Amino acid sequence: MLGFPVHEAAHALVYFLNGTEFIMTLNRVLPEQETVVGLLAGPLSSLVLAWLGLWAAASGKLPPAAGLGVAFGQVFHRPFLHIGMLFFGLTENDEAMAADLLGLPHAALIIPSFLLYTATLILTARQMRAAGYSYSALLSVFVAVAAGVATVLYLDYVIFGV
Repeated sequence: MLGFPVHEAAHALVYFLNGTEFIMTLNRVLPEQETVVGLLAGPLSSLVLAWLGLWAAASGKLPPAAGLGVAFGQVFHRPFLHIGMLFFGLTENDEAMAADLLGLPHAALIIPSFLLYTATLILTARQMRAAGYSYSALLSVFVAVAAGVATVLYLDYVIFGV
């Protein structure tokens, strides 16, 4: 659940530093004027937070479950979103909107992002296995991440009405 506000805060920080007015909820930032940097700050912050989680678990700064949980929570859902963007027309997401602003085909930003997120997800799963967690533990992590996503979306609706 931590990932959503951090992801959105990265968007908001760019717009704030740019002097652009915006509204922020738990699950979205609605700026007066979108920018490529503002749109891509969220996905980049999610990757960085995932990599920090992997590093913290590997270096012993956090217990493996905590560091790997942070990493997994940041990257698990995004590849599915990328598939939706590429094949099902979900164009109201960061990479697709940034591609529109750049005048590029959506795939030009979605595919590299998909590869980075998927590679990080695979690395996280391998690190979980190396830390002694079975691959079946991914099921409980998936359920926890799905519950977190549902909670954020529900709270976004209850608190902000969006």
